[in-house]
Amino acid sequence: MAGIQNPCLVMTERSGPKAVGRRSWLRWLCWHLFTCRVERMTEVYQGSCLCAAVCYELLTPPTAVSHCHCSQCRKGHGAAFASYASVPRSALRILGGASSIKTYASSETVLREFCAHCGSTLFWSRSQGEFADWVSIALGTLDTPFKPQKQKHVYADSAVHWYTPSKQCPQVD
Repeated sequence: MAGIQNPCLVMTERSGPKAVGRRSWLRWLCWHLFTCRVERMTEVYQGSCLCAAVCYELLTPPTAVSHCHCSQCRKGHGAAFASYASVPRSALRILGGASSIKTYASSETVLREFCAHCGSTLFWSRSQGEFADWVSIALGTLDTPFKPQKQKHVYADSAVHWYTPSKQCPQVD
C-alpha cells in the first residue's frame, strides 16, 4: 500500500526487508500484516513490542480504558501510571513472537506479560475469578491509532507526588 512506510526498515516490494535477520524479518512481517489490515479497513487493532519480536492484533476495539496509578503498574511500566484497555481473551491474536512472551505473577491472581528481548510491558490478566477471560493491553504498544470514547484514572490515591491526574477523566480510588 503506497504511503505507509515503516521507518525502521527499507522495504522492497517483493522480497521484504533488505536487511537479513530474525528481527528484521519480524518487523517486516508486522509491517506487512499491518498494511494488509489497513487496506481491508476492518476494525482490527495491531500492536507490537519495542523490538517488534512480538506482534499482536485485537479483533475487537479495546474497552474499559484506564490509567492505573497503583505501585505495581507504575513499577511495571516505569512511569507515573500505566494505561490499559481490555478485550476478551478470544479477541487477542498473537501474530508473531509468542515464544518471546514471558509471564510474571505479580500477585496470586494477576499475570503480567512482557517481551523477553526488549522488556516491553504487553498485557496483564487475571488467572482466576471474575474477568479471567479478559486480557488488558498496554495501550502504548498499539501501532494502530486508537481514540477511546471514555477513560478513567484508577488508584489515584496511590499517584506519585510529582503528578496530578487530569480532572477531565473520572477518578476511582
